[in-house]
Amino acid sequence: MGIPEWSLLLSSFALLISGLSYLNSRRTYERDRADIRINLGFQFRAEAKSAFSVQVTNHGRRVAFVHSMKIEFKAGFPLWDSIAGGESIGEGQVYVHWLPIHHPSTRHYADPRTVKRLIVIDTFGNRYKYPKFSFNEWVNFVVMKEKIKEEWSPLAEEWSPEES
Repeated sequence: MGIPEWSLLLSSFALLISGLSYLNSRRTYERDRADIRINLGFQFRAEAKSAFSVQVTNHGRRVAFVHSMKIEFKAGFPLWDSIAGGESIGEGQVYVHWLPIHHPSTRHYADPRTVKRLIVIDTFGNRYKYPKFSFNEWVNFVVMKEKIKEEWSPLAEEWSPEES
């Protein structure tokens, strides 16, 4: 067996270079898109002023526009808020939005102990859910729910929106 022909070596080298170029362009494309990551928190305050805080962070390079957000519960009405025109979030920016558990115009309130998930929708219709399949997100979500159960239970028995 002799030395391989130069044309075979050259074409193999070209195939390797084109494969690496494809991987690089795919990585650049993925990084160039908006990459929204969300988090949910709860701020405990007296009576009807308690609220969920929705934190939206853009880890991508393009500007993302948050259109609406919804917190679902095991029972009862979901908390829903729509942002007219969408809230723009640039690269590396954090946007925090507060969703109170009780709105003065309605008679019902959301029981924060039964929170199930958070859904954020951008202006393109992409849906981002929290918690996802990440172990860390599930641990943070369960810890938040336990904290809500500890702090909310005593006041929930003393105060209900029907009394106000």
